[in-house]
Amino acid sequence: MKKQVPIKNYLNASRKIGVKSNFYLSQTYLELIGATCHFDNRMLFIRDEVVILFPPIKNGKFCCSPLNKIWSDLGANVTGYAYQFLDYEYIFDPLDFDNMEGGEWKVFRKNVRKWPRANPDWKYVWKHELKDYQLCTVFSLIRGWLISKITDCQDADLLADVAHFSDLSGIQRKYLLYEDKVVGINAWDENWEYINYRVCMVDKSQLYLDEFMRYIFYTDLDIRAKGKWVNDGGVLDNPKLEKFKDKLNPLIKKKIYSLVKK
Repeated sequence: MKKQVPIKNYLNASRKIGVKSNFYLSQTYLELIGATCHFDNRMLFIRDEVVILFPPIKNGKFCCSPLNKIWSDLGANVTGYAYQFLDYEYIFDPLDFDNMEGGEWKVFRKNVRKWPRANPDWKYVWKHELKDYQLCTVFSLIRGWLISKITDCQDADLLADVAHFSDLSGIQRKYLLYEDKVVGINAWDENWEYINYRVCMVDKSQLYLDEFMRYIFYTDLDIRAKGKWVNDGGVLDNPKLEKFKDKLNPLIKKKIYSLVKK
């Protein structure tokens, strides 16, 4: 008999069979997009309104989906399905951002210093540390960011929710303040394997702020204290974003696939 069950049931089952986690396999993310978990004929699966998100699990193994497509493969090899490229996935070690030595770091090492040199006395704080009048500046930042992303970003509204508006407890956020204005937001969540870096949002009018915002994320002691690598997601069909992330010298850059019935 089909019944809806907690999302954590699938997460626990996938971890038990040794699944390598990815950017989407997070309770916080799945709750954010409104996904639901189901148990049907001994088969456990997660879906949204359109598609089954990951390979179903039955009797401790991946199995075929009742639908023609599985959105994210989780490294599964399911009989009768072909691979279809979905996105890249970037994995970083925060400790790699300590010294940034060598030619491969030359561009980022140079650029990351430019914004703080031109804008001293910045602060990087949790949401609860913001004053009310500083909170008001968040809205203008998000509005400007959304306008800039109209043509080159999938799920921009969802990212705005992650950046500030969603009240899901699993989302962590820090804000960059300069002259009492919020000029940047970092937002992330976790699963058993990674810190998932969901959003790096900056005032696009400020040159090299994007580089600095990522740098303070990776060197933040609160991030380091977790002792995990960071999953910085993909590139959302954006060649500029891919080129930017490549310059950060990822520990791993791998392809993520959808599974489509042959």
